[in-house]
Amino acid sequence: MYRFSDQISAIFSAARGPLQSQPALFTGFILIFLLSSLRNRWVPSGLGIGPREKGRGLVTERRGMPSHDHIRPSARAIVDLLQDEVYAFTTDKLLLVYLNKQALLAANWRPENVEGKQLADLSDSFDMQAFRTHALPLLAGEKKSVLFDMEFRSRYVEVRLQIERDLDTQPLFIAVLRDISERKREEQEMAEFVATVSHEIRSPMTSIKGALNLISSGFAGPMSERADAMIDMAQRNVERLLRLINDVLDLQKLDADMTDLSMSEIVLMPFIEEVVAANAGYGHEYGVELRCFAPETPILVNLNRDGMMQALTNLLSNAVKFSPKGQSVDLVVSEQETTIRLSVTDRGPGIAPEAHKKLFSRFVQAHAQIDRQRVGTGLGLSIAKAIVEKHGGQVGFVSELGVGSTFYIDLPKADGASVRT
Repeated sequence: MYRFSDQISAIFSAARGPLQSQPALFTGFILIFLLSSLRNRWVPSGLGIGPREKGRGLVTERRGMPSHDHIRPSARAIVDLLQDEVYAFTTDKLLLVYLNKQALLAANWRPENVEGKQLADLSDSFDMQAFRTHALPLLAGEKKSVLFDMEFRSRYVEVRLQIERDLDTQPLFIAVLRDISERKREEQEMAEFVATVSHEIRSPMTSIKGALNLISSGFAGPMSERADAMIDMAQRNVERLLRLINDVLDLQKLDADMTDLSMSEIVLMPFIEEVVAANAGYGHEYGVELRCFAPETPILVNLNRDGMMQALTNLLSNAVKFSPKGQSVDLVVSEQETTIRLSVTDRGPGIAPEAHKKLFSRFVQAHAQIDRQRVGTGLGLSIAKAIVEKHGGQVGFVSELGVGSTFYIDLPKADGASVRT
């Protein structure tokens, strides 16, 4: 079982300077004090959190809600020094049980105002569905903590969320929020700069491509075999540069939230067939057949058609590029307990284990050493991951050398995901 206390030795061994100079380690260390205090002061009381008995030497607390006054003063003072906001709340009803000083200031509450409040009471625009999507891997025991960005009270925050199970109470979510509005503004300014530069480059590159196409078609008269080969090489390089420019623009738009990814509810199978049909020509170019498989029962899902089309196209094009001629690439739809999984399976060379950790990083090409003619920009998987995460989903893969790879997208189920016919 994961325990906060297990972090103590790691924190001290990892720290090479004062803890105060290392915000992430300092925050983790402080939370140990906080949770140690909570562990000593709280016991279960029905659906809420109540006190230990007075006879055991501790002050009796109002049933259902611990008071800030009964957290160890030293622990409370340390946590209150943080500029980050710290929240503790139950995993079932998301009932708030602790806010540090910075969190109380942000909410404009006093400690006594916390009693009976839920997480959604912190903001009128709180997105409960998005929160549950992020929390799902924690509740399922798949991850020890998750880190994500969100808009909260008209500002951007970075959220570190985890579950503390080693308490004398029911398990609690612990969330640490850090204001990243300034960082987001800088990222948006950089995104706008890169977009401007990319647009300025794309226009002349498009003109060059058009001119090369005219020359290649014979518009300027016959050419020697050597000249024809040089024109062909120039065309390939221009197309590669244009793909890079377009991918960079797509990523910058996603990073700056400039991409319109408004969702709509659709029946999934016709959309999947459309994706396969749109990429069939690319598969034919490499001698690879694209196939799709899905349950007979129609499935409803909330997604942005253009965005998910691009994400799946990126996965399919990667699978096609590294599949042997005469093989097939399969796009499979399957229902899981809380998600819909879209899997793209190839029969290619597989991905070396040392490349797994960085595969979704930008400009990473796991197969670059195999065939330079098939190398892309190294941004396709990053774009797919960003789009899927904007949908509240997750992307991952499994791979075996010499057998092939399966990349998958897990999307949250829509209400009434299966359509009865």
